[in-house]
Formats: sequence, structure tokens, C-alpha cells
Amino acid sequence: MHHSDPLILLSAEPCGVLADHRVVGRDDDLCQFLHCRQLGEFELQEPAVEPGEWPGVLVCHALAAGPAGHDGDDRVCLHLAPLSVDLVSSVLRTAVYREPGYRLVSVRPPVRPTLKRPLLTVGVTSYHSASTITRCLQSVVDQSLDASRTEVVVVDDGSTDQTLSLVRGFRRSVPWARFTVLSQRNTGNASTGRNRILDSARGKYVFFLDADDYLGPQALEAMIRSARRHSSEVVIGRYVGVERSAPNVLGAEHFPARQEYHTGWLNSLHVQKLFRADFLRGLGYRFNPQLNYANDHPMMLQAFLHAQRVSLVNSVDCYFLTLAEQPTGQGHVSRAELSPAEQLRFLHDCFGVIALARGQGGRSAELAGRVRADYWNRLLKLHLPVLVLRKSDDAAAAELGAAAANLAEIYGAQTSRARLTGPAKKMLQALGTDSGAQLRQVAAQVRQQASRDAVQL
Repeated sequence: MHHSDPLILLSAEPCGVLADHRVVGRDDDLCQFLHCRQLGEFELQEPAVEPGEWPGVLVCHALAAGPAGHDGDDRVCLHLAPLSVDLVSSVLRTAVYREPGYRLVSVRPPVRPTLKRPLLTVGVTSYHSASTITRCLQSVVDQSLDASRTEVVVVDDGSTDQTLSLVRGFRRSVPWARFTVLSQRNTGNASTGRNRILDSARGKYVFFLDADDYLGPQALEAMIRSARRHSSEVVIGRYVGVERSAPNVLGAEHFPARQEYHTGWLNSLHVQKLFRADFLRGLGYRFNPQLNYANDHPMMLQAFLHAQRVSLVNSVDCYFLTLAEQPTGQGHVSRAELSPAEQLRFLHDCFGVIALARGQGGRSAELAGRVRADYWNRLLKLHLPVLVLRKSDDAAAAELGAAAANLAEIYGAQTSRARLTGPAKKMLQALGTDSGAQLRQVAAQVRQQASRDAVQL
């Protein structure tokens, strides 16, 4: 196209089919004109509705051509409130003709596509992830599972780097069932984003993926196959640690599916798993936005307490878990120097979930009693020693130990003592010491013993 005058090409498409939003030239004037005439509310962000959900909604793509001899490619999207196609077309013609130098080329009514429910929703949470988001989303593109059966929902936690622009570049990389980008003000945790993913997910299954991690190419297909074969509510894929340990299930590797609870599940409390979406929504627990650390533990405990069947995929490398440093200098959240109260806050939710299950009586109460003891074993052998050893000095270690000892008293570590292993009992006793140096020494010994035990399994 070569024109001596600026040109606006207006074409209406369903909400959810948006180009990159870049306002240029006199497009601002056209937006302002529409707004002043109160014809609708326009917004240069993601639409609030899905394709075909509101029959009268138009999203107009304006293509502004530059001077003669130059083909412009800058676009602006106008999200108009529900109006009839004829009315919008008429008003746009009037608006364009009132603006000197503009000419309306076309207005097309929205198409009502026939949309099948996606089989899977992959939910990605991101924050300042420009250095890793391309690898993350490319691993979803490269899946052996047909992309037309996959919905992608990315929730960004207020990034100010290039994360969002990189994400939008994947919209049309393959024929997704849907690709939605949601941005929110910074919350400092993944909980709000994960709740939004679960609320908006259209897939039968949902998988949570962090922007600094990535998938093996057969991961999603293998886990969905397992879910279908075993009618599983939860599928645990094999983790691969990238410069870190991998939270794989211990002692149950040779059981592809189990109806009965297995202690080894509690070694894998990361939420990056495949879930049946309606099961997860029906649990009665949501990710807690107040938890800046280990916010997936309570949800996973709730899932393991109530799942009828959990299956494992050990034949495929499914999830590559990294320990990437954030470009802001804040570092990985699990290594942040949080106060003991903030670092251990997740335990209130964890033992609250267990207490509610105990209150249901019957099988749930019996299972919750086992889970409480097993979880204390995990905390005392693995989690708390690591937290203690990450503290920068003995005083900080002693402060954390005192806070953990108080929670152990409140939440029944002593009453579970008969079920605790030797290393767990040793760590529990050490939490009460005033000496940070002694606590750190015991933590190192317990952690080394746990590593040896894991190798033997």
C-alpha cells in the first residue's frame, strides 16, 4: 500500500484476537473522539471477554500507513462496548471522515467461531522473566501434544521489563486453542496469578508452569495419557533439577498409579503437576496471596488428602526446575532472607488443611493423622535444615529455630513423635537450643543423612 495521505484500515475481529498495541500518529485522536462521543469504552489492554462470548463486541484493528513509499505496520486496538455492528460501522465512518487525512477502508463484523473446550490449560506465572520466558513458552510450543488442544494463560505480576512483549510474540506461533495474557499489579508472589489461572482455565486439565522453568517435549502428552489411563486427579511428572535438587516422589517410582496415599508423595509438594481442573476447584482451598514462600505446600497437601487416585510419570523427563536469579537482584524467592515469621507462615495453612481433614472423621481423619506425622518428618529432615543452613549467621539461625520450635509445639510435632525418624527427632530437639552454631551443625548432619537415605531408596 502506497498512499500520500495517512490511512486507517479498520477491521473488526472477535475479542481475544489482538495484535500488539502501539498507538501512533492520529490514532490517538480517533480513540479520543470515540471516547468523547460516549460510544463505548476503549482500552489498550487485554479484552475482558472471550471470543464469541458477547455477540455485539468489536475489536477494531487500525493500521496506520506512513508517508508515500512507506508501508506502516503499527497497530492500535479499540475495544468497544457492546454495540450493533451497523451502528459501530456508521459511527466509525463518521469519525473517520471528520478527521482530515483519514479514509475508512473496511469494517467487518465479528466472526462467531465454533470453539471446542481445550483439553489442557497451561498456566504460566511470570515476573521480570525476560531472560527465561522465551525458553519457557518455546518448551510449550515444542510439545508433542497437539497445540490446538492446548490453552495457554500467562499471568504477569507487573513486570516492567520486556516480559509481556516477548509473551505476546507467542500468540500466533502455533494454532493454540486459546492464548490469553493477563497483567496485574505486582503482588510479590505467585498465588494471585495461580488463582486467576484456575479461575479462567477452560481445559479439562490444568498444569502450572513457572516462567523460569521449562518442559520436556513429551511431558504434557505423557501426563495426560496417564491421567486418562488411571482416571487420576493428580499426575506427578518426573522432575529434573537444573543446578538444584529435584523434588521427585521417593519410594513409589515403580507404582504408576495409587488409590492409597503414599508417604513419598510429600517429597513432591511443588505445584507444577497435572491436575483435573474440576477436582482442584472443588477442594475448597485457594492459593494464599499472603504466602511469599512455599505457597504450594498447602494446596498440594489438600490435593493429596482428597485425591482418589494419583499417578506418576517416570519414563519421561517432564519438568525442568531451575534456580534462576531474578534480574532485579532479589534472587529466587525460596532463597530470600525473609523473617522467620514470614518464612514459616505457610505452616499455618498446611496444618490448618490437615486439621480440617481430621475434623471430617472416618477415613479422612485417619489419613490426616498419617499425613501430619509424615509432613513433620519431611519438615524436620529436609525443609527446616535447609532453611537453617541458608541463614547468613548464627543469630539468624537461632531466631528461625525458636520460631520453628514454637510451631512444632502448636501443631503436634511432639504428639507425632512416635512416628518420627531418628534424624527428625534429632532436629526437633535441636530447635530448642539457644545456640545458632549448634543448630546449624545438627541441621547439616540431618541434611546429609537425608541425602544418603534418598540415594539408598
